[in-house]
Amino acid sequence: MNWRLALASSLAVLSTASFIPVANAAPTTQDVPFNGTVAGSCVFSGTVGGTLGQVMPKYGWVESSGGIPGLTPGLPAGQTMINCNSPAQLSTSVPVAVSVPASFNPQKLQSIVYDGANYTTAYSGGSTFDSGAWNKSTTPITIPSGVDVPLQVGMVAGTRSFTSDVPSGTYQYMVTLTATPN
Repeated sequence: MNWRLALASSLAVLSTASFIPVANAAPTTQDVPFNGTVAGSCVFSGTVGGTLGQVMPKYGWVESSGGIPGLTPGLPAGQTMINCNSPAQLSTSVPVAVSVPASFNPQKLQSIVYDGANYTTAYSGGSTFDSGAWNKSTTPITIPSGVDVPLQVGMVAGTRSFTSDVPSGTYQYMVTLTATPN
């Protein structure tokens, strides 16, 4: 019987010991910071070049401006789309000849960009190509953030004359658009 009492006492002590609360260690935490800067950027897409040509006989220039309100219909202007992740300012360059007939010596070069509401232009030769439709501001166009903005890009190169044709040949120019995020 003593052994039964000893067994029962041992089991009672062991079962009580298993219910004694144990002190746990306090959890340790650490915050991990994340920092970064996203630069303003713009993306051009869907770019289609314009078609250059002499709009009418005896016009002393080549032009590509069809589709831009107020300018000569006919030869289609270039097109592109811009989307910026922050507001941006869009400017254009004076057209640069890539390949033109050797005898073509334009007195005036001008590009023009239209965003559906606003124009910007760049020119050489002392003034805009004319005092009418081509007489637009050189102030950059404001591009809003997060919106696809379709742009029409036109250009003209030559002499504002209605008495001489331009030389026959291949005409290639490049107009550079620059988007500067704010």
